[in-house]
Amino acid sequence: MDVELRVRAKGSFPSDGVTNMDYTTDERDLLRLGKRPVLKASIPILVSTQSLLNGGPAGVIWGYLIVWVGTLSTFTVLSELASMAPTAGGQYHWVAMLAPDSSRRFLSYITGWMTFAGWQAVTASAAYLIGTLLQGVIVMVKSDYTPEPWQAMLFLWAVLAFSVFINTVASKTLAHFEGMAEEIKDASIVVPRAIVISIVLNGILGFAMLLAYLFCLGNLDAVLDSQAYLGYPFLFVFLSGTKSKAGAAVMGLVIVALGICSTVGVLASSSRMLRSFSRDRGIPFWRHFMKLASRTSIPIYTIAFTATVSLLLSLIILGSSVAFNNIVNLSVVGLYSSYLISCSLLLWRRLQPQSISPYDPDIVRVGPNNLHWGPWRIPGVLGILNNAFACIYLFVLWFWAFWPPATPVDAQEMNFSVLTFGFVALFAVIWHFVQGKKEYKGPIVEIDC
Repeated sequence: MDVELRVRAKGSFPSDGVTNMDYTTDERDLLRLGKRPVLKASIPILVSTQSLLNGGPAGVIWGYLIVWVGTLSTFTVLSELASMAPTAGGQYHWVAMLAPDSSRRFLSYITGWMTFAGWQAVTASAAYLIGTLLQGVIVMVKSDYTPEPWQAMLFLWAVLAFSVFINTVASKTLAHFEGMAEEIKDASIVVPRAIVISIVLNGILGFAMLLAYLFCLGNLDAVLDSQAYLGYPFLFVFLSGTKSKAGAAVMGLVIVALGICSTVGVLASSSRMLRSFSRDRGIPFWRHFMKLASRTSIPIYTIAFTATVSLLLSLIILGSSVAFNNIVNLSVVGLYSSYLISCSLLLWRRLQPQSISPYDPDIVRVGPNNLHWGPWRIPGVLGILNNAFACIYLFVLWFWAFWPPATPVDAQEMNFSVLTFGFVALFAVIWHFVQGKKEYKGPIVEIDC
């Protein structure tokens, strides 16, 4: 057993003669990582205004293609990691497996905090974007309507309430919105395949929609000016293309509905990630956050915490939407940081001969000193090149995510992501030395083999 991974409850898993071969493929995947399968496996299988300003329609097309290729490359690497270790912990768990001994716990801990903070910000920003989009649809239909910040906050609350309802009371319907890696059947194969196929298909469909959008763009200045009163210029394009407020409103509401479904999934991902990090004692009050509802195995405490954070963040809207946007920008830099660390460490391991062994479904335990590929990966030189490209792409995005979108810069245009990201990173480092290093030993082994 790897000495870096600590046994929390030796003998606590049933040991009445049941062997590794008596479990399902998914249970064996978790057992290989030292995790008990406790979550129920019941789940089956917009155009940027900034791009238009900077490069016009051609800039939008080339920007889309670059981002599509970069995203596909990045998530192909993450899919390889998900195949190796299909856990809800994701990035911090992968870092704990891949990092060198001298920095394993610290890097994993910081990555966990970056992922945790990023997902919390994603939840708030997703609900906020849908709320403001709904306001834009109302303005388009009712021209005398004046959107107010408090109304955007209430719309955010409504979207969040629906998401909480689906994640708790109507949890059986969650399968239609979201799948977590520990709750999906044959996760080590299905998750990577689903990620890559979805990016390819959505990229193709998105590009077709983008071309249609640009052909219907009309007067570029009028489209850009519409942002001042609609908030989202694509609503103006809908209106211009259909010549009907009702038709444009229906198209806008379709996007609202899709966004609400996305928020449901984001809340599920955020709460599961928090529960996983709590299970490994990475945050304060981890004993409470790791608990599951006794009858439904729902992480009710982490769902409540994530919803509460979004509610508290939404109060900032009453003072300044700019301040709120700068806080939720943490979703970008936080998650990109965790992706970059994970992809870089996998590339480092890849470049070491025989550092990662071939896939073996009968292997008992996968850990830092016993790395094995999952059943899904890109082999050889092609895998190395793709991994390297993903690292370069992520670093470029991460670097420019801290810069303001335009010059000259004033308080309204300033990007304060460096402040919010720096605060989270500083707090995580301080807490690590105050309490974290005493409790966090990396992903905890819950069973003994």
